[in-house]
Amino acid sequence: MGSRQPVRVCPSASCRFVDPDNDKEWVERNRSLPGYVRLVCISDTHSQHGSITTTKSPEGADDTTPLPLGDVLIHAGDWTMDGEPDAIKELSNWLAGQPYEHKVVIAGNHDLTFDTKYYPRLWRRFHDVQHDCEAVRASLQHCTYLEDSGTTVKGLTLWGSPWTPTFFDWGFNLDRGEEISEKWQLIPDDVDVLITHGPSYQILDFTKSRVHAGCADLKREIQGRIKPRLNIYGHIHEGRGVAFDGTTVYVNAASVDLMYRPIWPPFVIDVPLDRTKPIPLHFDDA
Repeated sequence: MGSRQPVRVCPSASCRFVDPDNDKEWVERNRSLPGYVRLVCISDTHSQHGSITTTKSPEGADDTTPLPLGDVLIHAGDWTMDGEPDAIKELSNWLAGQPYEHKVVIAGNHDLTFDTKYYPRLWRRFHDVQHDCEAVRASLQHCTYLEDSGTTVKGLTLWGSPWTPTFFDWGFNLDRGEEISEKWQLIPDDVDVLITHGPSYQILDFTKSRVHAGCADLKREIQGRIKPRLNIYGHIHEGRGVAFDGTTVYVNAASVDLMYRPIWPPFVIDVPLDRTKPIPLHFDDA
């Protein structure tokens, strides 16, 4: 894996230039800086995306638009509680009203109807009737949906993957080792922004039961081969925060807490188009 720096972790809202609630200059920088692409990142909204706000709104912004301004809205999965069709339609309606040039989303383990292999087998655990996965997928609009696939946005390459290690037998779960590694090996080497639903092992993945739930196989690929500039995810609500290993900035952008209360603002990240420049990230003790 090379001589990477030890991972430095910054919990919740203690990173300037990333979390608008702790960035004194954010109001003055309410749109993209020249040469940068501004990402507004959320995850694990669980059908409460309409309640995700920031405590600081740029002067002159429409009061009906609570999220920070930016170029790209990224949602790292778990839009819903269990993938009900009505919840997906509501998400689409919400996305339609968001004033971003690009909106990129991936699914999470709770978005069950998007997992076409899992859902037909276990739908009875969650729903009274079996829903048509393809019809539900087709109802998600006003965004770019990534599933083991990528896109290029404003000069940045993005890749999205919904998989997490088996975790209470939900959607998009795969066993650790060879099965899940096959998915990570699909990720190209030249990705700027990697969007996964779950974290790497021991990087913003510590649960209330004192277990590191992240994926060691993902960590191996990120640090040994892919080396993205940014990895955005959620899944472990209590792991929300920012970490840096000397090459990759990791952002657990979970929007709700363990009680599923939408208490956290989005993370706002300015990514330089010049790949020789680091993402402007400053830890409070620096």
